[in-house]
Amino acid sequence: MKDVTALIVELVLLGLLIAGVGPAEANGPVEIREVALVQPSDSHAPQKALVDIQNTGSNPVRDVAFTCTFSHDGGVDLETREASIAEITRHATVRTEVIYYGWPRARRVSCKLNRPR
Repeated sequence: MKDVTALIVELVLLGLLIAGVGPAEANGPVEIREVALVQPSDSHAPQKALVDIQNTGSNPVRDVAFTCTFSHDGGVDLETREASIAEITRHATVRTEVIYYGWPRARRVSCKLNRPR
Protein backbone atom coordinates (compact mmCIF):
# COMPACT_ATOMS: atom_id res chain seq x y z
CA MET A 1 0.00 0.00 0.00
CA LYS A 2 2.89 2.35 0.80
CA ASP A 3 4.37 1.86 -2.70
CA VAL A 4 1.03 2.71 -4.33
CA THR A 5 0.73 5.95 -2.32
CA ALA A 6 4.29 6.96 -3.24
CA LEU A 7 3.57 6.23 -6.91
CA ILE A 8 0.40 8.36 -6.82
CA VAL A 9 2.28 11.28 -5.22
CA GLU A 10 5.02 11.05 -7.87
CA LEU A 11 2.46 10.99 -10.68
CA VAL A 12 0.65 14.03 -9.29
CA LEU A 13 3.91 15.97 -8.97
CA LEU A 14 4.93 14.95 -12.50
CA GLY A 15 1.54 16.10 -13.80
CA LEU A 16 1.96 19.49 -12.15
CA LEU A 17 5.42 19.83 -13.63
CA ILE A 18 4.16 18.98 -17.12
CA ALA A 19 1.23 21.41 -16.73
CA GLY A 20 3.67 24.22 -15.97
CA VAL A 21 2.58 24.71 -12.39
CA GLY A 22 5.72 25.40 -10.46
CA PRO A 23 7.11 27.82 -7.95
CA ALA A 24 6.54 31.49 -8.64
CA GLU A 25 9.52 33.30 -10.10
CA ALA A 26 10.72 36.57 -8.61
CA ASN A 27 10.55 39.29 -11.27
CA GLY A 28 10.25 36.79 -14.11
CA PRO A 29 9.41 37.59 -17.73
CA VAL A 30 7.22 40.65 -17.25
CA GLU A 31 6.65 43.67 -19.47
CA ILE A 32 4.95 47.00 -19.04
CA ARG A 33 2.32 47.03 -21.79
CA GLU A 34 0.67 50.41 -21.31
CA VAL A 35 0.88 53.50 -19.12
CA ALA A 36 -1.79 56.20 -19.08
CA LEU A 37 -2.04 59.39 -17.03
CA VAL A 38 -5.55 60.06 -15.71
CA GLN A 39 -6.39 63.76 -15.46
CA PRO A 40 -9.35 64.15 -13.06
CA SER A 41 -11.76 67.01 -13.72
CA ASP A 42 -11.39 68.25 -10.13
CA SER A 43 -8.07 70.10 -9.87
CA HIS A 44 -7.76 69.06 -6.21
CA ALA A 45 -8.11 65.34 -6.92
CA PRO A 46 -4.90 63.33 -7.27
CA GLN A 47 -3.68 62.21 -10.66
CA LYS A 48 -3.21 58.52 -11.38
CA ALA A 49 -0.98 56.49 -13.60
CA LEU A 50 -2.77 53.39 -14.87
CA VAL A 51 -0.14 50.74 -15.50
CA ASP A 52 -0.74 47.45 -17.34
CA ILE A 53 1.93 44.84 -16.59
CA GLN A 54 1.91 41.48 -18.36
CA ASN A 55 3.50 38.20 -17.34
CA THR A 56 4.63 36.68 -20.64
CA GLY A 57 5.93 33.51 -19.02
CA SER A 58 4.32 30.18 -18.23
CA ASN A 59 4.90 30.44 -14.47
CA PRO A 60 3.49 32.92 -11.97
CA VAL A 61 5.78 35.80 -11.02
CA ARG A 62 5.88 37.58 -7.68
CA ASP A 63 7.23 40.78 -6.22
CA VAL A 64 7.11 42.71 -9.47
CA ALA A 65 8.56 46.13 -8.61
CA PHE A 66 8.37 49.18 -10.84
CA THR A 67 8.91 52.93 -10.73
CA CYS A 68 6.77 55.69 -12.25
CA THR A 69 8.03 59.21 -12.82
CA PHE A 70 5.50 62.03 -13.13
CA SER A 71 6.81 65.00 -15.12
CA HIS A 72 5.77 68.50 -16.15
CA ASP A 73 6.42 70.67 -19.19
CA GLY A 74 9.95 70.62 -20.53
CA GLY A 75 10.62 67.19 -19.06
CA VAL A 76 10.93 68.45 -15.48
CA ASP A 77 10.51 65.48 -13.13
CA LEU A 78 8.02 66.24 -10.38
CA GLU A 79 7.99 63.00 -8.43
CA THR A 80 9.09 59.39 -8.73
CA ARG A 81 7.07 56.73 -6.94
CA GLU A 82 7.83 53.06 -6.47
CA ALA A 83 5.12 50.41 -6.51
CA SER A 84 4.88 46.64 -6.65
CA ILE A 85 2.52 43.82 -7.46
CA ALA A 86 2.57 40.79 -5.15
CA GLU A 87 1.93 38.19 -7.87
CA ILE A 88 0.88 37.91 -11.50
CA THR A 89 -0.38 34.53 -12.72
CA ARG A 90 1.01 32.99 -15.88
CA HIS A 91 0.12 34.74 -19.15
CA ALA A 92 -1.95 37.36 -17.26
CA THR A 93 -2.05 41.15 -17.43
CA VAL A 94 -2.62 43.18 -14.27
CA ARG A 95 -3.74 46.82 -14.18
CA THR A 96 -2.62 48.83 -11.18
CA GLU A 97 -2.63 52.49 -10.17
CA VAL A 98 0.14 54.75 -8.96
CA ILE A 99 -1.15 57.98 -7.43
CA TYR A 100 0.49 61.40 -7.67
CA TYR A 101 -0.70 63.88 -5.02
CA GLY A 102 1.72 66.70 -5.86
CA TRP A 103 1.58 70.09 -7.46
CA PRO A 104 2.01 71.32 -10.16
CA ARG A 105 -0.06 68.94 -12.22
CA ALA A 106 1.83 66.31 -14.18
CA ARG A 107 1.65 66.42 -17.96
CA ARG A 108 3.04 62.93 -18.54
CA VAL A 109 4.12 59.78 -16.74
CA SER A 110 6.62 57.08 -17.61
CA CYS A 111 7.13 53.77 -15.83
CA LYS A 112 9.88 51.16 -15.86
CA LEU A 113 10.46 47.83 -14.20
CA ASN A 114 12.96 47.66 -11.40
CA ARG A 115 15.29 44.83 -12.36
CA PRO A 116 16.84 42.70 -9.62
CA ARG A 117 20.45 43.61 -8.87
